[in-house]
Amino acid sequence: MSKVINFNARDFEFDASCSTNVGFRGFVTTALGNEEVWEIGNWNWDWTQICANINGLEKNMDYVFRFAMTLGHNDDNREESLVHIHYTDSDNAWENRFTYCIKMSRFRPILSKRDPEEDTMIRVFELPFNTGEHTDFRIVIVSQHAVARFFTARENATYAELEDLSYPQWREQRTLFLEKQQEERNMRANRFSMLPSEFKLPPEFQKMPEIPEMPEIPEMPEIPAHPEIPSLQKMINDIIRESISDIEDTIEDRIEEAIQDSINDLFPEGGPDPSKPVTKVLSPDKKKLLSCYGGLKVEDTSRWNGKLKVGFSLSVQVKPNTWEILYIYDTEKEAADALVAVNRAIQEGMTLIEL
Repeated sequence: MSKVINFNARDFEFDASCSTNVGFRGFVTTALGNEEVWEIGNWNWDWTQICANINGLEKNMDYVFRFAMTLGHNDDNREESLVHIHYTDSDNAWENRFTYCIKMSRFRPILSKRDPEEDTMIRVFELPFNTGEHTDFRIVIVSQHAVARFFTARENATYAELEDLSYPQWREQRTLFLEKQQEERNMRANRFSMLPSEFKLPPEFQKMPEIPEMPEIPEMPEIPAHPEIPSLQKMINDIIRESISDIEDTIEDRIEEAIQDSINDLFPEGGPDPSKPVTKVLSPDKKKLLSCYGGLKVEDTSRWNGKLKVGFSLSVQVKPNTWEILYIYDTEKEAADALVAVNRAIQEGMTLIEL
């Protein structure tokens, strides 16, 4: 009879030998209640490893490492999910490791159920190994190109009422869903092209008009202080600043009205719906969820003279003539990488991307 080593989130930590770790340990609510989990990896290519040392095992004893997981899969089938188990008291430990490929359930879980809360499975794995002449072991869990969530498995009977769902069944259903999404996108793209020729616009009018940037309004010179009325300078400067702000707001409103009028002229009722969102984008701090109309841009916020946090903003086109800042990153590279990730998600037809 094998002895059981149950996954405990607090036993694990990021593997210091891996420089691209992404994830966190924390509590989430699953289909069966609150769980303390490790959520590791992302939809990019950051290789992530968490590890735990398990010492004092019996020699020549059969053990199983038991855990539950959700997610850990990807629409393009290029994810990586591995578990390594090896002893630590010998130089050739890594070469003699036990490696289990759990992606796509290639190593079969002891049960696989539908998670009613998310489009995924709850899988429980029991990975067997024998200690041989060793007592101290290390467990390494790996994820790449997919978010994977690991937590303590409950008793098998606890999952009895959940619907059985194997990986092949989930993949078949997911593929049908993605194909239906693609068909809907194709129908939207073709709806306008299938109109009679007399309703089609000339090619030069089939692109959305560019949204002009606000003109720079120069700073007004400070009014010298009156020698007898010191507060006069502040009063006049405040009036001037308020007037400039009102002018800026008025200009912006007029531009938006003009662009909206142009859009209405170009796309009458029955034509294509240019405001249809394609992909929802969730900010890294989970505070903003925006529908991306299609446009993305990165800007240096330092040019706004302290009106926003200094950094590099990722803005999303939420309407044909409206942009909204999703998040301000510390570096331009972080913002650019996020833009690339969102753009890739739009091209792949994803309905939601979490940055």
